[in-house]
Amino acid sequence: MEGALRLLLFIGEDPYRLDLEQLKGRVALLRKYLSDGEKQLQAVYALQELMEEMHHPKMLLLTIFDVLFVEDVIKHRVFLRWEARKDADQRDSKAEALRSVRLFFSWLDKEDPQEFLPARRPGPFWQRGRNH
Repeated sequence: MEGALRLLLFIGEDPYRLDLEQLKGRVALLRKYLSDGEKQLQAVYALQELMEEMHHPKMLLLTIFDVLFVEDVIKHRVFLRWEARKDADQRDSKAEALRSVRLFFSWLDKEDPQEFLPARRPGPFWQRGRNH
């Protein structure tokens, strides 16, 4: 799964550059293959492993989580399951990943997930206001 996600997320010669427009263009494909909660959870773990391999580039996992949530690729409950799981064999990797997305989960805990559909809230969550 990690290899497939790498192909879907990173385009071009710079393996650390995420092309948001390309990612958004692949949302339908991602939804098709991540059609249930278990597959979505596997994808989140694959992203965690990919970030570990890439030495946790600043804001990258945060941005990917935001897009996958807002575009309804990975469900709210799946992110919460990943956050809550205690994985002894991945403790260090997961701890670093959790630190990098702390802002995402803080925001997710405070907001009504249904309010953040793409048509209603453009831009990354950290640029969205709470006022309508």
